[in-house]
Amino acid sequence: MRAGRILKLAGNNYIQGLAEHHREVATKQLNVVLSAAETFNAELAAVGDDTTLSPEGRAEEAKKVATAALAKLASVDIAVTTLTERTVTLEATLLNRATPPPPKDPAERLAYELHLQEIRSQLRGLSLSERTNVYRTSTDPLVLAAIETAPNTLSAPRPDGSQKLEPFVGPTEMSAVRLERAEKNDPVTATTLREVKSLAEVYRLAVNGVRKEILDEVSGVEAS
Repeated sequence: MRAGRILKLAGNNYIQGLAEHHREVATKQLNVVLSAAETFNAELAAVGDDTTLSPEGRAEEAKKVATAALAKLASVDIAVTTLTERTVTLEATLLNRATPPPPKDPAERLAYELHLQEIRSQLRGLSLSERTNVYRTSTDPLVLAAIETAPNTLSAPRPDGSQKLEPFVGPTEMSAVRLERAEKNDPVTATTLREVKSLAEVYRLAVNGVRKEILDEVSGVEAS
């Protein structure tokens, strides 16, 4: 399969799925990937047509062509890394706004922590699924804070009577609920996060797809 074939077929759909203000820059980046693929195809074909090369020489030249093409994809890899780092920052910003911060005054903070302990004591009598449901449905910031800052707790007794430590609420569920709550509190940042994630994914699909096509075409080349 010629490098870039899939991207040529799917590229427009990738672009149309992005926020409108990202489409121009995304088109430029995808053109960088396509250009690298087309140059690779042309140079590899020239190597194949060169009758002066031995089979070993042809294989070595093909590796050089592939290595050069992979190097051209590096700029898009950098863009993917930059966008990924930005999504991490945006998500952290959102999550920090999901639950109000604790009070700074020492006396108020002590009362606050004692209140959280009382709430946790009440919630420990519930099963993990019941605590998760409370976390998912509660709008009380103290209940939310008590759950989010809770240490692991003992599970309900198993059939053999033993118990194990388990999260107060599963970390995956907690992250999803916190992010959903944060998105409601800050829809602008949430929209930006979704748009940046989409842009990073388009770049990732494009560059990884062409890289795989190049590596499938020429063996013995290490991915950069």
